[in-house]
Amino acid sequence: MATVILVRHGRSTANVAGILTGRASGNVFVIDLDDQKGPSAAAWWLGILAEHNNSIEPETWRQQTGGGGRQILFQARPDWHAPTNRTPIGVDIRGQGGFAVMPSSLHESGRHYEWSVGFAPFEIEIAQAPEWLLSAVESLVEQYGGDKGGGQRKTEQTASPGSDYDSFGNRINGREDKMARL
Repeated sequence: MATVILVRHGRSTANVAGILTGRASGNVFVIDLDDQKGPSAAAWWLGILAEHNNSIEPETWRQQTGGGGRQILFQARPDWHAPTNRTPIGVDIRGQGGFAVMPSSLHESGRHYEWSVGFAPFEIEIAQAPEWLLSAVESLVEQYGGDKGGGQRKTEQTASPGSDYDSFGNRINGREDKMARL
């Protein structure tokens, strides 16, 4: 079973929940699909489900983000290094050193993060990530760069102050860097 660590995010009581991902939470990782920004994220997810899981969504924790995307949480086997990676196709992985905001936090859009009906931690167990999903995440990281495992972060947050991109061209917002330092 996953060890979930919820932390306070921000000063407002509206943003009280989040999860540290990776080893801190028993190797929980988050697949963050920003499919509201374009069709690429949904196409990636639906494509791997069609190829490996008969187009069936795994039964695990899921949420709608305040920004309009969705996040799906899994627990990886202990020897797998969960990467933290952002891609230009709107599929981001929150793994080792990562952080994900959880319900019922308030997004800057004014909308709250919400658990998908029937898929909250108090309704269902988190799923063990199947091998096909771990392989798909590794392929995603291989294709778009970022953290390739092995315990070392490959994307260093070395951008100049105020920049939205790291030295490898990956979009950053500082959240993972701050949580890794904590």
